[in-house]
Amino acid sequence: MVRRILRRHGTLRRAVLIWSLVCGVALVAAWGGRAFSLAALARPDLPDWTAEFAEAKKDYDEAKQELKAEFQKEPQQRDQQRIEFFTANKQEAQKKIELLLQKQSPPSEAKITEDVIDQKIKDKEWRLPDKPDVSPLFNREKELEQVQNYIANPFAFANKDGLFNLLGTSGMKGIGKTQLLLNSLQAVENLSNTKAVYFTFNRQGDLKDRVHESFSKGNRYDTAFGHALLTACGASLAAVEACDFDKCLDVIRKLACADVAERLVIFIDELGLLDAYEKEPVVVPLLQSLMRCMDKRKGKLVFVFSHLLEEMLTRGATQQSGRKINGISLVALAVDFWKTNPAFRAWATAAQRDAGIHQLLLSCAGHPRCLFEGLKVEAVQDLCNCDVPQTAIALERARDQIINECKFDDMKFDLQESMLMQWFSPLEQMNETALGRAGLLVRVKTGLGKETASFLHPLVLSWWAQKNKKSSRLATHLCHAYEFDAELAEGSEKRMEGLMFHYEAVLRIALEGKPIELSQFYVTDYIGDNFKKMLLVGALPQACRGRLVEFVKDFSNVKLVIDWLKKGAIVVSQKQSEEGVEYLTPWRLNDAEGELVVACVQCKFVKEKVSWSIVKKHMHSAVEPLKQKKIEVFPVIYATPDQGTIQESTYKDGVYFNEVSIFKFTSKLGILRLHTEKLGKSLQKEVPVLNRSRSEVAD
Repeated sequence: MVRRILRRHGTLRRAVLIWSLVCGVALVAAWGGRAFSLAALARPDLPDWTAEFAEAKKDYDEAKQELKAEFQKEPQQRDQQRIEFFTANKQEAQKKIELLLQKQSPPSEAKITEDVIDQKIKDKEWRLPDKPDVSPLFNREKELEQVQNYIANPFAFANKDGLFNLLGTSGMKGIGKTQLLLNSLQAVENLSNTKAVYFTFNRQGDLKDRVHESFSKGNRYDTAFGHALLTACGASLAAVEACDFDKCLDVIRKLACADVAERLVIFIDELGLLDAYEKEPVVVPLLQSLMRCMDKRKGKLVFVFSHLLEEMLTRGATQQSGRKINGISLVALAVDFWKTNPAFRAWATAAQRDAGIHQLLLSCAGHPRCLFEGLKVEAVQDLCNCDVPQTAIALERARDQIINECKFDDMKFDLQESMLMQWFSPLEQMNETALGRAGLLVRVKTGLGKETASFLHPLVLSWWAQKNKKSSRLATHLCHAYEFDAELAEGSEKRMEGLMFHYEAVLRIALEGKPIELSQFYVTDYIGDNFKKMLLVGALPQACRGRLVEFVKDFSNVKLVIDWLKKGAIVVSQKQSEEGVEYLTPWRLNDAEGELVVACVQCKFVKEKVSWSIVKKHMHSAVEPLKQKKIEVFPVIYATPDQGTIQESTYKDGVYFNEVSIFKFTSKLGILRLHTEKLGKSLQKEVPVLNRSRSEVAD
């Protein structure tokens, strides 16, 4: 134990002192050089500095935990006074710790000599961190080529004034940022006059704390960064705190066996962790500082890093010089990767026989870690080896296993209901930064050239819903929407309305009773002119736990139906064979009277054409009892038939969705079986990847 502490804290004296804290023994040492005697330990006249250190460390840890707890709350629930109070406590405790350590550090550590550095490198006390293994499971050839070109000739990426840009990769957690950096690191070995090193803020000790600790002492961003890198190489912060960035870089060059004539490439992984739970972000000014370091060395120093947020990469550019970040934004693998890659053949076969497994694969959304690690968990792998259909409980357990294997459950506090309310709200434009910062936003290729779509990772979304369904109405209806989608298949047309009325419930909850134009809620190109600007209010049931969806035997009991509608509930017929109407959605006019207006919804999960004249005739008969009660109604039709053109007469009296507009309307749930199983040519042309994601072989 003392040896490990010695390696980290630099001197025998400090190692023994720290070891005394671990053991709970207050060792008071009288030192002569590096020797000590047992008699000296018993001297009562020396101050008990270890007790002071323990108390300061306790204060620091408590303040840190309190701050972490506050920042894990939703923004509107955070107590700013508590944050300021514990921030001050943390800083005060940190200063006290530093002062105590400085008093116990021998003067020789303040100025470390070249001879000492060379000896530590020779004795391998200081050495580069071990390189992680490179995964051979998949590659990103185009992105790797971009990195190689940048490293081989950074001058080609400089601006008009010869100032150098940085290269960074961005993307959600588990998307493959680390693998791209490691593949690039491996590729550098084939370049002449180039050496490379790899550092990560995720697994190489407390690099984040070392940066902030050094910066708090008044060091520049690049110097604090250099100090942190050297601590990853085995140096103590006290041993290198007198080194500026140039000196730190010289040490790293020696460790990498790179002379001054060679180009040194420093790969920096998980840079975004530097700002985690910190009040004052440092990533952006650090990026700007590193670019200036590159300028100074005229192509002999190159940085390549990964970060969760593309926005941070852009902000890191120094606009005054016309400089920018060369960002490589990583998207997911193909959504149908499980179907086209031979390694997943058993899963593709299982998806053909089990709708639940097919939905599970779609919800992976081409995410590399979900596919290559999550699906390989033994308990999950058993699903595709079983010939009988999987139960909802078995699928839920599999989802939990994948989430755990991918470490998405580490972010459960980051996915807050307020984020989801904004994500699903028809009125608010979601600022994707918060979801991106949490590592939950996955970019998926649509199949049309370079176009991509951003999704809140559907596997995480459905997992969150399952975990919170007992306490959140939003989560409850999300769960039900996914459950109905998992049951959609040939001959199960009647399951579509379950998906749609639960999805409408999700949107109404996110709307929070605010006024909205009809065309903002029902987002489709096919709305009658008289309805587009109709301003309505979707009031929720007033009771605290009032159900948003109510089931009736059928619509024959008009009084009961109207009573539920007036209370704000979506009314669904359990008969599921109503002529022309499957469920009713209540709205109120946004005026003084607030009269009831009812959307009469019909769903057609079919591929063949439908006779809309017959549907309208049946709908007219079904809603006649409501009209007799002086209640205004309008039709809403969700239909998946393959249609090239849609006549105005089809939608002039209400709202109409074809398969393309249904996809756009419901895509916040991710790619669903609703989008793939009865796919027509129109949607296939719009989003080609959907055809390849079907459970069965395309017709």
